[in-house]
Amino acid sequence: MIVIFLLPQRLTKRTFVGTTIKYFFVGNLVKLIPYCTEGLMTGKNVGTSLVLVPCVAVGAALGVWLNRKFSDRAFRLVVYLLALAFGLFLLSGW
Repeated sequence: MIVIFLLPQRLTKRTFVGTTIKYFFVGNLVKLIPYCTEGLMTGKNVGTSLVLVPCVAVGAALGVWLNRKFSDRAFRLVVYLLALAFGLFLLSGW
């Protein structure tokens, strides 16, 4: 998990978020190649993606706002707690 790799590096919250965004952007861009070659990118999927673009914009704006509200220490604590919670969830097999 990228979060577990980045947290011990003590990056500022802005650098942490930027690195995470770039990581997932490149990863998802690479996934488009097999999706297109296997015929998984249909007009319906693209249409659904376009309909969800406003959700991305709202989520990004909310993320920027929350990033400004948290101190670096509080941000790091929240990310550690979320990583722990998701790790426990995955271990539970639920």
